[in-house]
Amino acid sequence: MNDVEDKRTTVDRRPTEVPHHPQVMTVAAIIAGAALIFMGAWFWQVMTSPGVLLTAENEASQADGTGEELASDRDRQAEDAQQGDVGADTGKKGGPPEAPDVNDPVTPQWELSGYSILSVNGILQVGGTLTNTTNQALTGTVKAYVYTDGTPIATAKTEVQDFQPGESQQVNLVSDTEWEAGEKLIVLDFEPAKN
Repeated sequence: MNDVEDKRTTVDRRPTEVPHHPQVMTVAAIIAGAALIFMGAWFWQVMTSPGVLLTAENEASQADGTGEELASDRDRQAEDAQQGDVGADTGKKGGPPEAPDVNDPVTPQWELSGYSILSVNGILQVGGTLTNTTNQALTGTVKAYVYTDGTPIATAKTEVQDFQPGESQQVNLVSDTEWEAGEKLIVLDFEPAKN
């Protein structure tokens, strides 16, 4: 026997016809196209929907059906009164303080540092690092009143639970007000939780 005849070269091992599977490629293209359409629809819905933000206070009021006036309602009424809207009830507490000349991101209990006033999906938010400057744990609502040209335009808030002394956390204070252009100032406020 001849050793040369028994060894096949790499050229001899190649098939004469390369098998093609056009049906497999068509099915894969259809699946990929459908996935892209669904992702595009999801992205469009996320970007165009206003979203639903419920605070614990709103959820509790809706659950028990008591119709009690919420602190956010008092804030909105005070803002309306300060803007001169007719029919606003000015006798309620909890409204925004006088418009500041400079930003005031400090209260006796809190300091908001490294903050920025953001537009998230068209809604005004205040983000930053919140620090408990007291020697006790705090629970309640931290508010940032936002002003443009001396007029209150939004109240952004977040709930804090058992926030330890000296602790710092990144927070987003969320308002229910649409973003407005203009130079903005903030005043920080704290409403302790009722026991």
